[in-house]
Amino acid sequence: MPSDSKENIYVPFYLGLLPAGPARAIGFILTDPPYLVGYKDRSGRTLAEDNTNEWLQPACNEMYRVLKDNSLMVSFYGWDRADQFINALFLEAYREALCVELEKVFAPDEQISLLIWTEESVRVACSEDKPTDEEVMLLLETIGSVDMECYREEGVTNAGLREVLESVREEAYQNRRVAVPAFVLERVLKKLERGLVQEEGVAWENGQQTPAAFELAWHYIGR
Repeated sequence: MPSDSKENIYVPFYLGLLPAGPARAIGFILTDPPYLVGYKDRSGRTLAEDNTNEWLQPACNEMYRVLKDNSLMVSFYGWDRADQFINALFLEAYREALCVELEKVFAPDEQISLLIWTEESVRVACSEDKPTDEEVMLLLETIGSVDMECYREEGVTNAGLREVLESVREEAYQNRRVAVPAFVLERVLKKLERGLVQEEGVAWENGQQTPAAFELAWHYIGR
């Protein structure tokens, strides 16, 4: 592997070689690319392109392009960056399969527009809210289930995704379950019961009926 004396270890650039090659011409690819972990050895040398993933998708696109059908590619990657590598490797395959299906539906000279939302684009749209992996997948499912008429009228926007995320979190908050020690729960219920008795007594003294909210509270504490 070529390198200089002190600062960097260099790797061959996929994008400098593969675009010049013919499509579907290679039967096997073995690659050990940068792991995107900001590697630095004891002498301070760094690995080129190891602090950015800008090269990853273009490189995977080219590798997929030059591979023959029913061929094999083996790639090493950092275990904590596995999602980035796997997504990049499969995205081009999905894109090609999608194009094949679109060709079956639309005429060759028909103009169409295709908008694709990915996990990364959802994270960017909701970056301020920092969605979890589970929330990202829920948002993608929501995008995929948008009614076409609604899509034509309103589209799918960053603001719309943030609103959906807010509603998802609100629903999760309302349905959350909390575990507490039994003695703590017993104290809370007794305090609530004393408060209800006191407030109910005030209502009776004023000639008022027990409020519906009180009846609901009594139901929850098992009156």
